[in-house]
Order: sequence, then C-alpha cells, then structure tokens
Amino acid sequence: MTYDEIAGLLDCSIAQARERVVERQLDRKVSRDGKTRAKLSVELIGVFFDHIRASEYPLDLAVDGLRRVHRIMSKNLVRPDRQGPPLHGSADRKAVS
Repeated sequence: MTYDEIAGLLDCSIAQARERVVERQLDRKVSRDGKTRAKLSVELIGVFFDHIRASEYPLDLAVDGLRRVHRIMSKNLVRPDRQGPPLHGSADRKAVS
C-alpha cells in the first residue's frame, strides 16, 4: 500500500504513516508509477480487513433493501401467462399472431 493509503487506513497523516512503516521495518518498494509501497504486516492486514468489513456493512444493508423491494415488486406483477396485461420488456412474453 502507498503511504497515502496507509494514512487513510490508520487515520493519520502521510508523514505519520511513513514513520510507522519505518518503525515497523516493513518492506518497501518504489513502483513503476513512482510511488513507494509498503508490504503490510500481519497486524496491519488485520486492520485492513476490519476496515473493509466496516465499509461494506452499509453496502450490504443497501443490497438487502433492494432485494426486499424486488421481492415485494415481484409479488405485485402480473405474469404474461396469466390473465392481465403483458409485462413490458419481458423476455418470456409470447408473440401475438
């Protein structure tokens, strides 16, 4: 991860992130884009995973909400093979001859 990414992960400045990388003696490498990247320790990998899990929770809630809405809307739809008007854009709508 770049120092900027590590700073975001640890909620500190870029300079502080660089200091922490040096203190922990993490492997560093300058990438082709010119940015220095540090290899995360096991401890920082755990922090990274916790950060991802925390940020995905609102997304999971949104997906669950969309699924509930889809189920509700699906129950209210009239299928083309039953009585009622055909659904627009339905792939299984039968051609009228």
